Amino acid sequence: MRIARVAALIFAVSACALVLSPHESRAWQSNLNGTANGNDEAYSVTTDAAGNVVAAGHILSGSSFDFAVAKLSGASGGEIWRRTIPSGLAKSVVLDGAGDVLAAGNTSNGSTGQDFLVTKISGSTGSELWRRQIDGQGCDFSPCPQDDLNSVTRDAAGNAIAVGTLATGQRDFTVIKFRASDGAELWRASITGTGVNSFDEGWAAAVDGAGDVLAVGMMINAPDNISDLTVVKLRGTDGFELWRANIDGSADTFTNQDFGQAIAVDGAGDAFAGGWTTNAQDDSDLTVVKLSPSGTVLWRTNVDGGAADRARAVAVDPAGNAVAAGDLGSGAAVVKLSGATGAQLWSKAIGSGSTAFGVAADSSGNIAAVGSTFHNQSFDDFLVVKLAGNNGHQAWQRELKGGGTGIEEARSVRIDGAGNVIAAGTTDNTGTNGDFTVAKFNGADGTDFSLPDSDTDGITDSADNCPTVANADQANTDAALAAGGASVLGDGQGDACDLDDDNDTWTDSAEATIGTNVLDNCAGTPGTGGDAWPADVNSDSFSDISDVAFLTGNFGAAVPPAPARYDIAPDSPDGFVDITDVARMTSVFGQSCS
Repeated sequence: MRIARVAALIFAVSACALVLSPHESRAWQSNLNGTANGNDEAYSVTTDAAGNVVAAGHILSGSSFDFAVAKLSGASGGEIWRRTIPSGLAKSVVLDGAGDVLAAGNTSNGSTGQDFLVTKISGSTGSELWRRQIDGQGCDFSPCPQDDLNSVTRDAAGNAIAVGTLATGQRDFTVIKFRASDGAELWRASITGTGVNSFDEGWAAAVDGAGDVLAVGMMINAPDNISDLTVVKLRGTDGFELWRANIDGSADTFTNQDFGQAIAVDGAGDAFAGGWTTNAQDDSDLTVVKLSPSGTVLWRTNVDGGAADRARAVAVDPAGNAVAAGDLGSGAAVVKLSGATGAQLWSKAIGSGSTAFGVAADSSGNIAAVGSTFHNQSFDDFLVVKLAGNNGHQAWQRELKGGGTGIEEARSVRIDGAGNVIAAGTTDNTGTNGDFTVAKFNGADGTDFSLPDSDTDGITDSADNCPTVANADQANTDAALAAGGASVLGDGQGDACDLDDDNDTWTDSAEATIGTNVLDNCAGTPGTGGDAWPADVNSDSFSDISDVAFLTGNFGAAVPPAPARYDIAPDSPDGFVDITDVARMTSVFGQSCS
């Protein structure tokens, strides 16, 4: 097992990164409001195969919050349907293979207090197909701990797997599997720690390729009776516990404990769990741990930002690397770790005095993260950022600000099949106060899809580094090299339309012919440095001076049909050799970059 403890490295935005002003530009924004104009909020969002959006959360109706799920048009954000259940809160939503909706959270009632709630909703009509409510049978009312369902996922057959905490006299880390067709309970796993008066919690789950369930949370364990970040694997067929891994910080206390809050599984069945562990007095670390299918800890990385650092969300990119989002140092951050070793590849601070709640990776490995950012004039604003997967450079940032002064934040993020970013949370708006908010952003640049895009590459002209030639990858080699300290001036042109990548006035094609470096801008007069030229630039076994002497004796003569060895720098419009080209060649013979 590899354990790494690393200080957080926060990248500055490089000169080559495209950073757009954080104005409220988006493809669409939908604000759902309850009848009481209260603090409505979305906590989870996903998309269907057609690109439509489903979000779950709560809205205030009358004097109580209602469990709420809404489906929105992917094209316009228009509300297709809304399903509410009185006195509840939806925390998590997922779609099955048919596009039907599985939503989970809590509901309150007079006899059993707060209970688990899982429901299946028709994706096409919004009608409720089935509902299951689970009571832990313990003390149901405050000050007793209550039942609390935190997330739901599904297996390949569409069965729902819910994870949370049931109050059974103590609090048990609980995972329940429900049958897809009718919601019948297939099995229940109650997982308890070894400590006294165990107060255990389940937070998130994922399903591997074999249909087994990986769940993460925290458990109170002996001998110190302090919580550990806990990962369990349960057999998909019957819920039998296959293994358990307790990740213990080296300096945890009753006030600074260890906790697991997020989990993802890669194609090999390895699990990546995120949360926090306390490894120095009064200082929790953002922690990600990778476990094999058999439960072996392959590596564990603790990232220390010098404060209460926490991983609140984790994703796996297409290359198998782990990406975590949460709190690091004085604000929100996204951290990328090598899937093979756990080594920190990069870390990027986002927002200001902020918190990150969600993270997702697109098919190219680029990252979207959401949370809140603090402004003195408007308090917390709804924050969405897109980062380059290879180095963490910020591609764009968007903040949504309503007309009110309340807290605004994005709680969940998904990237649809076209690479667009969908975020869900809350914004505070004049007249309606906190609204259940879902917004869609152009994944390439965060802008409105209605802006001009001349080359139809999905990137609007104002943000495109090559607006007349399609280049969805926005590759800009010389700018990237310049940002890394290479002797290249760099410019704003993408490779697709940049004929001179090092800006030394020699085109890339000319330099390729003569053998100089197309990405080395250090041409100059003799003695000041220059792009080093080989002794025989055209490899004709004649020294360069012989070639030049021949050329200078033939100015005005067409290069063809002269031998190819003399065709060094023709003036393509008229086919004649330019004396200026020859002069430039002789000025850099024997020179090297300095």
